[in-house]
Amino acid sequence: MHGERVAFGTVHTAWIVDARDPARPVREFEVPISFTGSSLRFVAPELLHVGRSSIGAELVDLTDPDALVRARMPRGGPLSPARPEGYYTLDDGPENRLSLLRIEGVADVEVVQDWPYEGYVVDFAVFDGPPTRVALSRVGRFEVYDLAPGPLDDPVAAFSDRGRVEDLSSAGDRVYVADGAGGLRVIDIADPERPRLVDIELPEPPDDDVTRLAFEGGRLVLFERNMGLLVYDVDGWRLLDRMPVEGPLTGVALAFADGRVWLADYGDIRAFSLSADGLRLEAELPFERSVRGIAPLDAAGWLAVGTPDALLTVRLDDAGFEIVGEVPWRTWAHDLSRAGDRLYVAGGFGGVLSVDVSDPAAPVVLDRALVDVEIVDVAAHAERVVALTADEQVWVVEIEGGRFGAVYALETREAPERIALGPDGRTLFMGGWDAVLDIARLGCR
Repeated sequence: MHGERVAFGTVHTAWIVDARDPARPVREFEVPISFTGSSLRFVAPELLHVGRSSIGAELVDLTDPDALVRARMPRGGPLSPARPEGYYTLDDGPENRLSLLRIEGVADVEVVQDWPYEGYVVDFAVFDGPPTRVALSRVGRFEVYDLAPGPLDDPVAAFSDRGRVEDLSSAGDRVYVADGAGGLRVIDIADPERPRLVDIELPEPPDDDVTRLAFEGGRLVLFERNMGLLVYDVDGWRLLDRMPVEGPLTGVALAFADGRVWLADYGDIRAFSLSADGLRLEAELPFERSVRGIAPLDAAGWLAVGTPDALLTVRLDDAGFEIVGEVPWRTWAHDLSRAGDRLYVAGGFGGVLSVDVSDPAAPVVLDRALVDVEIVDVAAHAERVVALTADEQVWVVEIEGGRFGAVYALETREAPERIALGPDGRTLFMGGWDAVLDIARLGCR
């Protein structure tokens, strides 16, 4: 906000409105790449900063609404005011760094100083001194540094936050939990009434930020933001391979099927083959859209990709990647889950969508349910679909004759953050804060 003007944005458009008459925008302009996760800040009466973290930032000169002047910023990310003049910004990408900027005009930006750092940072705050200090919020950990010349590698204070279940996968009588800062946890559910934490020793354990995992055929693939992909044989917990992954690594989605590992983030979709020789990068598709959910399809080499404005089907063959099918929509694909030739989408305020992918080149939306709540996670089986809302409520949608049938709410003891269905379609796993795993039996009300 600047004076009586307010800037706000949606997925692809930003508006400037007069706070005295908010129903009538005084400026409207297209944001060239997905606006999700962005920030807006006036740095002068006619100068707007659009911050997009690791995918870049820009300045927009609003003096002439019919001929907007835009310029790419030398650093990405939201701005935080500095004293006496200037702005701090966090550039969380291939070159992680906190920067102090002087901004005089759309084409007059100076980088005053950089402070490199390692690992992924969620947010930051700078405190006036003396001495001037910065607090970095990581997944499950907070660190405080003095802003002296040089990298941020020696915190003056640090403490860990509680863990949070970021991803779940079940196989047989084991549930594998990506516990964020808590690393990997394995839970024995041979007796579902008495789940038991399994003590494992990993030869090369992930650092402290396990956010995605996928299991197939006795092998577990982990994504750890600092270390990349790690593949373990769960029989004896041997490390089969490790591959660093470069890129923005924001909004990462991971899948593992038929010996192929799929990894998507804002910037790339990658396919890796996994053999006795380890991981090998097969192909890479530059992809400048937000990706929150992916799902391998029955047809070999096909992948479903959920974006803010479309469901895409992507084919991988000897020639590389090709985007083949598309279902446009005005919803957000938070997650995808497949059961046979049906793909189920956690579509935000668009509800739960059922998509026929029997022909991957021509996906068709068949059904919608729960359109009056915000759906952020979904787990599917041939008999039912379980959906998780943004306010941590669990709903069950029964499948009757291949279409959506009865819908009912499920009472839970904890507030779940992630859900997964067991292979039987009746055992539901719900993970929340502090790595709490709740187990429910479905199929009866």
